[in-house]
Amino acid sequence: MGELIVADEHVQIFDLWRERVERGLRIAHVDFHCDMRGLLVDRGRGAAWLVDEGDPRVRVIDSGNFLAHAVARGIVAAVRWVHDRHGGRRYDVGTVKYESDLTALPHRLLHRLRGAPETAVEFEETALDAWTGLRPGEELDVDWDALASAEYDEAKARRLVAEFLDRDLGARPERSYLVYSPGYSHADRSRFERFAEALAKKLGAEILRLPPTATAEPARSAARRGAEAVERAVVLGLRRIGIY
Repeated sequence: MGELIVADEHVQIFDLWRERVERGLRIAHVDFHCDMRGLLVDRGRGAAWLVDEGDPRVRVIDSGNFLAHAVARGIVAAVRWVHDRHGGRRYDVGTVKYESDLTALPHRLLHRLRGAPETAVEFEETALDAWTGLRPGEELDVDWDALASAEYDEAKARRLVAEFLDRDLGARPERSYLVYSPGYSHADRSRFERFAEALAKKLGAEILRLPPTATAEPARSAARRGAEAVERAVVLGLRRIGIY
């Protein structure tokens, strides 16, 4: 029987990987967000590196960058990021950078000048409605906000959940993950729990629930929250016209 690991936050999955000394995982990451803040991926060369480990938003591991650190440390060797068409980098800030991004150019030049280390990675991004399911050897990682994002209305969330449970997922993984992501997902926890039970049944898996993390996010001042709101509006505006 497989294992479905259920957690509140994705950083708990990173802690579990470190505890189990995992290496070379292949992950189908079904998530509104990439969770790779601070990572630059050169898709043509199959290489990745953290762009600025001096920045606390990169250095400190959290649910928004856990996958970046997992790739940089060799815990994860392949990522297929799957999200709804209303989702992904166009609708988010603090995301993974690609080699083709305008803002990636200075980071690429500095990386080359410094001869800094990098990690081999296989990376793909695909829309949820185009995803053909799991490949042999992939582990399934589902963030509840991929299906029930706080940005989706009730009808859309119900449709995405039903379609996911009806979908042919292909190979049955030995291990899968399901994360609630409070604040980013619909607040109805009971629906999440029903989905967890249904997904476990679909995968033929036993549920393992991780205890909540004791780490609390530091409080932000009103000035910082205001600055972040301005930054978000500017970044999303640029992304709407194709500037990343």
